Amino acid sequence: MRFKFVDGLRGVAALSVCLFHIGRDFLHIGFLHYGGLGVTVFFVLSGFVISHSLVNKQITPRYFASFAIKRSIRLDPAYWFAILLAILVLWIPSRLLDYKVSLPSFGDILANMFYLQGILGIGNVNSVFWTLCYEIQFYLVFCGLLLGSGYILGLKSTGNRNIALFSSLIGVSLLWPLCGLGNPYPGAFLNLWYLFLLGVFARWSIDSHLSLVVFCLVNASLLIVSAVKGNATFLVASLTALSLFVALRRQKMGSWLNWRWIQYLGMISYSLYLVHDIIGLYVRDTGLHLTQKYFGMSSLAMNYFWCGFALFTSILAAHMVFKLIEQPSHRLSRQLDINNLLKVNK
Repeated sequence: MRFKFVDGLRGVAALSVCLFHIGRDFLHIGFLHYGGLGVTVFFVLSGFVISHSLVNKQITPRYFASFAIKRSIRLDPAYWFAILLAILVLWIPSRLLDYKVSLPSFGDILANMFYLQGILGIGNVNSVFWTLCYEIQFYLVFCGLLLGSGYILGLKSTGNRNIALFSSLIGVSLLWPLCGLGNPYPGAFLNLWYLFLLGVFARWSIDSHLSLVVFCLVNASLLIVSAVKGNATFLVASLTALSLFVALRRQKMGSWLNWRWIQYLGMISYSLYLVHDIIGLYVRDTGLHLTQKYFGMSSLAMNYFWCGFALFTSILAAHMVFKLIEQPSHRLSRQLDINNLLKVNK
C-alpha cells in the first residue's frame, strides 16, 4: 500500500522550505520564516518510513549491505547532479561575465559527494545539503544498530529489548535541545536524532504497547517544553509524529492529503529540495537585479513576481530531475537483485 499521507506531508514540507528560502526576505509575509521547519517534518518522516520498511525484517550483514546499496542507488544520482548544478550555476555566469568566483576544491566536492562535509568540517556545496548528511547517518546507524542488537540479543528475540535500546537513545538525544546544549560532535546527527526516532516510535507504537508508552511520554515532553519555551521545532515534530500515528491507526494513510497537486509535490519533493536553493535563488536574484538595472523597477510587486517565477522554475527543474534521474534510479533500485550480487561463489 502506498502511503499517500506521507507523500502529502513531503509535498507540504518541500513547498514550505522552498518558500522559506525563496521568499522570506522579499515578500514581507511573517509565517514564511517558519518554512524551514519543513526540514523537521522530513526528519520525522524519514524515521517513520525507514522503520516501516524494516518491520519484521531479519537484519543480517547481507541485508544491511543490500539496504545501504539500494539507498545509495535511490539517493546519490539526483544528489550528485545537484552538486554539479550548483557548481555550474557559479562557474558559467562567471565565465560569461568575466568575473572571479570561489569554486569548491576537488576535495570539497568529493567530501560532499559522500556526505562527509559536516563531519570533516568542510563547507556544503549548497546550503541545504547538510540535511542529506544527517539522513544518511540515520539510515546507516539505525539499520546498523538493529543488525548489532540482532546478533547480541538473538535475531528472533529483539522486540522489547530493541525498544529499550532506542528509548534510551531518544532520551539521550533529547538532552541537547531540551538543555540548550550545542552539538557535541559538529556534523554528526546526534543532536537531531530524536526527530528521526520520533518517527520510528510513531510506527512501532502501532504494534507494541511499550513503544506506545515511550511515544506518548516523548510527545508529552515535547509539547510541554514547546508551550513553555515557545519552541516551534518541538511542536511541529510532535504534531507530525502524532498525525502519522493517527493516520496509520485509523487506516487513513491512503486517503489523507490525497489531492493531486500536493501528491505531485510529494512525488518530486526530493528533487525539489535539492534544486530550489540553486535554480530558484539564481532566477530570483538575477531577475530582480536585471529589472532594477535596466528598468529602474524595484517594488514589492516585483518581488512577488520574481519569487513566484523562481518557485515555478524550481518546480519545473525538479520535475525534469525527477523524470530523468530520480525515477530511473528508483526503478533500478527496485529491480536490481542485490542479494544475488552479494553472493559469494563457493
